[in-house]
Amino acid sequence: MADPTRDPVALSTRALDSGTCDELTNRLTQTLTELDDGMAIVESFSHLVAFDTGEGLLCVDSSGVFTGADVTTSLRGWSTDRVHSLVYTHGHVDHVGGSAALAADAENRGYELPDVVAHRGVQRRFERYRRTNDWNLAINARQFGTVPTGSGFGIGGMTDFLGEGTLWPDHLYEESHTLEIGDLSVELSHDRGETDDHTWLWFPERKVICAGDFVTWVFPNCGNPQKAQRYPDEWAAALRKMQGLGAEWLIGAHGLPVHGAERVERLLDDLASALESLVEQTLTMMNNGATLDTILHEVRLPDDVLERPWMMPIYDEPEFVVRNIWRLYGGWWDLDPGSLKPAPAASVATELAALAGGHRRLAARAVELSEAGEHRVACQLIEHAMHAAPGDRSVHERRAAIYERRRVTELSIMSQGIFTAAERSSRITLADSDKTAVFDEWNVPVELPEPPADRGCPDGEWPIGESIDEIDALLDEAVALPTHVAGQHLAVVVVHRGQIVAERYSPTTDTDTALISWSMGKSITQALVGISSMIEPRFSIDDRAPVPEWSDPDDPRRAITIDQLLRMSSGLEFNEDYVDEGTSHCLEMLFGEAREDAGAYAASLPLVGEVGQTFNYSSGTTNILCRMLAERHGRHEAFAAWANEVLFDPIAMSLDLTFDPSGTWVGSSFAHATARDFARFGLLYLRDGVWNGKRILPEGWVDNARTRRAQNADGVGYGSHWWTWDSQPGAFYAGGYETQRIVCDPVSDSVVVRLGKTPIDQSLAVDAWIDDLLSVLRNPSSCVTT
Repeated sequence: MADPTRDPVALSTRALDSGTCDELTNRLTQTLTELDDGMAIVESFSHLVAFDTGEGLLCVDSSGVFTGADVTTSLRGWSTDRVHSLVYTHGHVDHVGGSAALAADAENRGYELPDVVAHRGVQRRFERYRRTNDWNLAINARQFGTVPTGSGFGIGGMTDFLGEGTLWPDHLYEESHTLEIGDLSVELSHDRGETDDHTWLWFPERKVICAGDFVTWVFPNCGNPQKAQRYPDEWAAALRKMQGLGAEWLIGAHGLPVHGAERVERLLDDLASALESLVEQTLTMMNNGATLDTILHEVRLPDDVLERPWMMPIYDEPEFVVRNIWRLYGGWWDLDPGSLKPAPAASVATELAALAGGHRRLAARAVELSEAGEHRVACQLIEHAMHAAPGDRSVHERRAAIYERRRVTELSIMSQGIFTAAERSSRITLADSDKTAVFDEWNVPVELPEPPADRGCPDGEWPIGESIDEIDALLDEAVALPTHVAGQHLAVVVVHRGQIVAERYSPTTDTDTALISWSMGKSITQALVGISSMIEPRFSIDDRAPVPEWSDPDDPRRAITIDQLLRMSSGLEFNEDYVDEGTSHCLEMLFGEAREDAGAYAASLPLVGEVGQTFNYSSGTTNILCRMLAERHGRHEAFAAWANEVLFDPIAMSLDLTFDPSGTWVGSSFAHATARDFARFGLLYLRDGVWNGKRILPEGWVDNARTRRAQNADGVGYGSHWWTWDSQPGAFYAGGYETQRIVCDPVSDSVVVRLGKTPIDQSLAVDAWIDDLLSVLRNPSSCVTT
C-alpha cells in the first residue's frame, strides 16, 4: 500500500469520484491543512475549522479535552492571531472540550478569551452533563470499549465528563443568527439531527458549509443505543437545505472536507436519501401495524449504498436508527404484550433454563449457535443462562467466548464496544469470583514443546515447511481487509515446528525490511536482564534495583526490586497514555526533553502505589532496567556489542537498537528487525531459552516471563515483560504499539509474528485474526498442506 495521502481534499476527491477508498477517511492526525486562502482544518476528534477574518480567527469547534492542546498547537503554526470567536456546532464533549486549551493559549498570549457562540440548547446540555456525569462516563467507557485512552480519539480516562475548563457559551441563539467579523459574514442555522442543539454554518461569500456532525464520513450517527433521542427526519431536512445552497465546500466535524459543487451535492443527497428511506420504510410499517421486532428485521438499505466510503456503518448502524425512529414516533413499547410489564429477567431465565435441562445446557447450546455463526440467538441464550446462574464460572467462560467471537464480526464501533463490555464483565467476574483459585490456574504454564528431532533452530536461513491451506487463506484474507478494519499489515511470518509455513508482506516491505518493535522491545529487555543475571553471580532479580535516585535509606522507592520492575508492579507513577506532553509521561520520555536520559526521567518519578502490589504498565520501568544494564555492560556501541555477543549473534538475529543521548538503549520502544528475525526471538522463548543445545537464557527464565501474575484493566494477563494470550491458554506474546505481535504458542509449537500500522481501536480485529491462525495450528487434523 502506498503512503497515506497527506492532503484530505485530494483523498476526498478521489473517493467521491471513484466511489471507493483504501485509506482511512476519519483521520486523527492533529495536523493542519490550509484548504483555501484564510481557511484551514485541523483533523482530530473532532476537527477544528478556522477562518482568518482580518480581525482575528473564527474557529468552528475546538476538538476534545485531550486533543485540544495538540489541535491548538497546530492552529498556532498557521496563525498567531487572537481567536475572536468560537462557534460550537453542538455540545458533545469531543467538540467543546478543547476550548480549555484555546483559553489557556489566549491567556499565555495576553489575548481576550474567545467569544463562544452556540445554540441555546448547548447550555441545557452542559447542565444535563453535570447532573449525569457518572452515567455519561460509564456510557463512553462502554461505547468506546475498543478504543482505549491514548488512541488519538481523546476519550476515556476522565472523571469530569464535560471536561474541566470547558468554556460555556457567551452568546446563545434560537433558530438563526448572523455573525459579522472583519470581512467575514457567516449565517448560523439550528436544526435537529444527531442532537437537539445543533448548528451548521453557511459562509455565502465563500460558498462554504461547516456542517458539524450532520456530515461525518460514516453512516449518520442517528441511532446510538445509549444516547438521547436523535432526529432522522429533521436531519435529512437540514441536509436538503444545505443541498440547495450551491456550496463549493462541505466541511464536516469528522471525516474529509469536500470540494466541488457536484461532489458536495452527491454526498449530501446520499446521506439525506438514506435517512429519508429509513423513516419512510419504518413509518409505513408502523402504520400497517407491524411490531418493532418485524420492522427491525425487514427495513433495509441497499448494500451498495452502505459500501460507499462516506456511508459505511462503522460507527452507527441503520438498525439502530430504525429503533430511534420507533422511539420518536411510537414510544418505548414494542407491541409485544409480554414486554409491557415483564417479569424480572432472572425469573424468566430460571424457567427457560429449567425447560432446557439446566442453565449449563442453555449455555452449551448458545456456544453451538455462536460457533455456527448464529450470533443473535446465541447472545440471547447466553444472557438467559447468565441471569439464571449469575455466579456459575462455566457460564461466564462461555459468555466471554461468545461475545469475543461476536465482537470481531461487527463493523460498527457501537456494537463492538457493547459486546466487548459484555465479554469483559464476564472475565472480571471470573477473576473476582475466586481470585486465588483463578490465579493458581493461570500460573500453571503449558509445558514447552520438545524441538522436532529432525531439525534444530535456524543458524542460517530459515527452513521452509509445507504450506497449510487454511493458514494461507487466513493470510490472504488479512491482506485483503480494508484499512478501516485492521489497519495496515506490513509483515506476517508463521513458524510451525521450527519451519516457516507462511509469510506475507505489503507492497513496501519484504523479508529484508527492518521494522520497529515498539513495546516488543520490553520483552527483548527481559531477555537481556536474564542473561545479565546468569553471567553475574551476585546479581539476582530479587535484589533492590540499583537506582542512584533511590539510594537514600528513607526513600520508599529504595524497596523496589528488579523483579517488580519486570512485572510492572513498582508502584511508580507513570502515565503510559499517548495523549499530550502535559499528561503523558511516555510522550515526554520518548519525544520530549526527558528523552535526553529516559531511564533517569522514569527513576525520578514518585511512588503512587504500594510497592509490589500495584500493576501499572509503564515504559518508564523498562528504561530504568535498560539504564541498569548500560551501567553494567556499557553504553552506545559497547552495549550493542555486548547484546550482540550474548543474545543476538547466538540466534543469528540482526537487531538495530536506538539509544538516547545518555547512551542508554530505549528498550521500551525502539528496536528494528525483520519479521523473520523477530520470529527467531520468539522461537528462542518457545525453546525455553536454548538454541541448538546452547543455553542462552537462564533456566526457568521463560517460565518467569510467561507466568501470569497480574492483569491490566481489560483483563489481559501479564507476566514478566511478556503478556499472556488468554484466549488460547498457554500462549504468550510480546506486544507493541500499532499491534506489533510476537505470539509464542507451546500447544501448537508455533510462532506468529505480525508487524504493521494498526490504530488501537482496530487491534481487536488483528488479535482475533491471530486467534484464528492459532486455532488452525492447534488442530493439525484441519490443516491441509499443499
